Amino acid sequence: MKNSILGISLFILIIGSGFAQTSTWETPTFAVPLVSEDQSLANLEIDKSLEYADLILGSKSYRILLNNSNKKCKIIDLESDQLFAEGNSLNSFQSGNLAFMDGEIFNFEKRKKKEGYEIIGPSGLLFNVENRGLAPLKVNSEKELIAQSVFVFKRIKDLNRQLPDVYNFYTDYYSSLYNR
Repeated sequence: MKNSILGISLFILIIGSGFAQTSTWETPTFAVPLVSEDQSLANLEIDKSLEYADLILGSKSYRILLNNSNKKCKIIDLESDQLFAEGNSLNSFQSGNLAFMDGEIFNFEKRKKKEGYEIIGPSGLLFNVENRGLAPLKVNSEKELIAQSVFVFKRIKDLNRQLPDVYNFYTDYYSSLYNR
């Protein structure tokens, strides 16, 4: 009797562990589609902790990493695990650049407007914020789309910051008078 119960429980344990190992685990993300008028250009999958974003352009995929304390950006090609582009001062209100590994450098200028700001790229307007929302813009090349997705990720990261917990301690007026 004991042997049969032990055998049945062992059989169920082996079957259960076999099913558990076939499942895949993925990091929870939320997707932001980057679309043009009638077609989907790319998909930006942002990690829920806002640490990185994966840009999927057809068969190519890139990882965008932003460091707000150093004001730096890195874009990594996920197929080859090589650095694709690196940026400096993308958070400043004046200018910034994004240097691709093939030698091409995009310089950006940030202009403040009354209801937002706009970022001017090498071939014109690249990113526009109007009334606290993103305005749709047309890009000319794949590199401009990658640069635009960096600014989209930065804007989402800035808007979804966790506010610090604030604790207010109140004291009674009379108790503070007599406790001197």
